[in-house]
Amino acid sequence: EFPNTLNKNFNAAEQAVLNANFFTYASPEKIKFYQPSSPLMGKFIRFLENRKPTIVLVDSASYSLASNLSNQEEVTRAIETLDQIQDRYNCVFVFIHHSRKDPPGHGYRESDLDDVFGSAFIAASASSIVSLKQSKNYDESKLMDVRYLKARFSGDNTGFSAVMDGEK
Repeated sequence: EFPNTLNKNFNAAEQAVLNANFFTYASPEKIKFYQPSSPLMGKFIRFLENRKPTIVLVDSASYSLASNLSNQEEVTRAIETLDQIQDRYNCVFVFIHHSRKDPPGHGYRESDLDDVFGSAFIAASASSIVSLKQSKNYDESKLMDVRYLKARFSGDNTGFSAVMDGEK
């Protein structure tokens, strides 16, 4: 019925579990965790209280952690607010954060923590940081490199590559 949607891969029981446990919170305004007393933050907190999510995915860090990611004061306030929310509502935040772009003509280089744009406190406060980047020979291989730049738990942190076999 919906050939390009994710639900085509789930049977009816799995789809029911997904429908019961996966929901989105979209706001025309960006939630600013560095403004913890804003009316929008109040709405978001009520959403957490009502839905009790385990994982909250935020896109994008650049809009929600500070007006400028180099602003140490705002980033610190946002991280403190997030810590309080996580403790109170027993949830985890996952942020999508677009890394610095390599300057033109500088060639390919592996991802590292220096690619995390903004305050050093962002990388320092994160439990884990995972990088997704086109491989060196992406045009021929269609491989994306997934690298663990910072991992909370020990173990093999080398990462892996994945073939991009669909549309970008």
